[in-house]
Amino acid sequence: MTDVNLQSAERAIERSGEAMSTATQGFQAFAAECAEMSRQSLEHATETLEKLRQARSPSDMLAIQTLYLRECFENFAAHSRHFAELLATMPIEASKSYADLWTKNVNCAVDTARSVGERAAGEVEKLGKAP
Repeated sequence: MTDVNLQSAERAIERSGEAMSTATQGFQAFAAECAEMSRQSLEHATETLEKLRQARSPSDMLAIQTLYLRECFENFAAHSRHFAELLATMPIEASKSYADLWTKNVNCAVDTARSVGERAAGEVEKLGKAP
């Protein structure tokens, strides 16, 4: 493999890694959101249990549980919206990365073909001048 071909292959591999990195970042954001949701849920449940422990009457317990359920549904709705946003942007970002990668690789192939063509023309010219 010539140096030009080797350099072109290395650039293509490097660009493929960049595109995969973009997709990986989307999955990492999704996982981070899941972890944050779990953390908040655990804290909320712990706080509610402490409030229930300190309740003085059945009506206090009912009010605490009602508030807890309402807040759970509100948190679920907020996280669901955020998950939907993440899921909606992931394919767009991934396809943009791969479109950019494809364009860069096509440009690299054109540059490589031009370079090889110029070298071949140089060799043909040398052969034409040889005695």
